Amino acid sequence: MTLKIVDNTFISACLGEIDCINLLEISRSNYIISTTSEVHSETIAGFEGNLVDYAYENISIHPIDNDNYLELKEWLEDRYPQIDSGEISTFLLALLKFALEDKAYYYITDDNKMKKTILKLNNDPIFMDKLGINFDMNQFNVTGTIGFIKRLIDKNLISKDYIEPIIRNLEENGFYLTDKIKDYLRG
Repeated sequence: MTLKIVDNTFISACLGEIDCINLLEISRSNYIISTTSEVHSETIAGFEGNLVDYAYENISIHPIDNDNYLELKEWLEDRYPQIDSGEISTFLLALLKFALEDKAYYYITDDNKMKKTILKLNNDPIFMDKLGINFDMNQFNVTGTIGFIKRLIDKNLISKDYIEPIIRNLEENGFYLTDKIKDYLRG
């Protein structure tokens, strides 16, 4: 079973933005879901207790505190202050615990700044030096909530009947969906 590493943008979409299906339950039933203790704390700050307890049933919370992680996290937060520390923590979880160890994973984030930064890191010799290995960031598996939903639809884990209600839920709750993205989900 492939592991999905999620940040707070995905959990927020599951809890507060998509109510026509139980995306969290579908995800937990078909994948191993993991996140960091930092993202868990962000969720606690943004949602009521019972909802947080429900959301984190069967989600592994990783407290990553080794020296390499802490050094990379501090450097990334200083270098890219526009990126939330929760996104940085889940990116590093995916990179250090899964990508570099050749384990099957997917990092799910809706933070476009984080996605762009991942690609920039490929050409950053300081980051690669701190990482201690020359890793091709083009091989890093990252997608967003939309890409993950599309994957669930393609695998028949979500019925195509739910595509329009999902689009409606997302738009009603502040997701900006271009016609191209809507067509991607429908296709």
